[in-house]
Amino acid sequence: MMKPATLVFIDDIKPGNNSYKLKVQGTRIHASIDEDLIQIYEGKVSEGVAFLISNFILVNYATEYRTNPFPYKLTFYRTTNITICDDFPSYLPNKYLNEFSEIHSGIFKNDVLIDVGQIVHVGALTEIYAKGKQTNKLNVILRDETASNLTCTFAV
Repeated sequence: MMKPATLVFIDDIKPGNNSYKLKVQGTRIHASIDEDLIQIYEGKVSEGVAFLISNFILVNYATEYRTNPFPYKLTFYRTTNITICDDFPSYLPNKYLNEFSEIHSGIFKNDVLIDVGQIVHVGALTEIYAKGKQTNKLNVILRDETASNLTCTFAV
């Protein structure tokens, strides 16, 4: 007989136990839905809304670049349940956006992507000659929470 799901926070979950009922509060986790299951969950999940999720699998998240430092990612099954969480707090103390000064300090690991704020300008795609070959260049201006701007140039 399977024991009932226990309500837990992301920081407390471990792979191998499929009986969790997850309450995400102040911590992020990468979640993925296989392409053949997208139609099941399309329209059921949206940004800025709190959900209770059950019947999922937790797998190792060991890729070259991760969206957060948590070592596992949540994978949806065909039987994964999603319901709206009505008692989720409106204020979360964790800060998800990083200031440019923090990025320049080098305190972040290179294998975890970080959020900086918003894109405020995308320049025109221009052709340049670099390192002996023709390539395209794109300038993008980002803004952090302190209203500091950072110009990034991408070779594409």
